[in-house]
Amino acid sequence: MGDAPVAVAANPYTNKVYVANESDNTVTVCEANSGTITTLNVGGEPLALAIDLDRNKIYVADFSSSGVTIIDGRTNAISNVAVGLHPYSVGVNCTTHNVYVANRDANTVSVIDSIGNRD
Repeated sequence: MGDAPVAVAANPYTNKVYVANESDNTVTVCEANSGTITTLNVGGEPLALAIDLDRNKIYVADFSSSGVTIIDGRTNAISNVAVGLHPYSVGVNCTTHNVYVANRDANTVSVIDSIGNRD
């Protein structure tokens, strides 16, 4: 694991576990079937994770970067979307595939279009 793990999410379809490590700005990917562990660099102070199980996308709320890192669960490719000030939690609507991000110091909730990855 990385430094200061603060959140965990599991994908039962791929048998992968994702751990947000706040102090070193990483997400650890643990593949339960093979035991392989991969470390991915994400935005500053990742605090929360959510998984869109159908699309195999992992959303990471990056507190100090005021953004969300999107991890492709198949390839571990990373993209980023800007959101409000200090995103603190993230959730996925499994029907619409919209992603909701609570921005603590902006007093807002951002909605990310998961198809276009737009706020």
